[in-house]
Amino acid sequence: MKKILLFLLLLNWNCSQNQENSEIVYFDLKGLITKQIQVLNQNQPHLKKLWQIGSKKETKEFKKTDWSRELEVFVEADINKSGLKNSYEILKNKNTEKFTLKKGESAPIKYILITKDQKGNPVRIELESSMNNYLFDSKSTLVLKFEGENLKYYSAEGYQKLFFGKADTTKIEGIIL
Repeated sequence: MKKILLFLLLLNWNCSQNQENSEIVYFDLKGLITKQIQVLNQNQPHLKKLWQIGSKKETKEFKKTDWSRELEVFVEADINKSGLKNSYEILKNKNTEKFTLKKGESAPIKYILITKDQKGNPVRIELESSMNNYLFDSKSTLVLKFEGENLKYYSAEGYQKLFFGKADTTKIEGIIL
């Protein structure tokens, strides 16, 4: 029993090491957001947050925010995982980069589109995530907007439809003041 437990611990450690040491093949969204989280946690700017679930809307301002938690969905949208190394087509031109999931590949992130300024800094990042199976269907569009090197706006808009019900639509917007 001890040998099995030790084996599982070593296997888990090895898997976590492989995930942490993933090669940056595509745009480093995780690295960008991690840096933004550090700056935002340090400066603690006010946040104006808008929620819409179906037709119900709510707005609230926050003086202190846990930015790691607030931007977690963007960190999780990392496509530089070792299992996705050759899963995306890359299209680059002067001001944009687009990473699109190849036909036949399976991953929640369908595309990431980065629009850059003349200096090469991201101005807008948009990505689409979708999942479906026999129990539910969901689709989300996430957007980040920057001024200079600072995140100023983010949004998540989408729907989730359960097998036996109607689609629930949601929208969340964050404006960093």
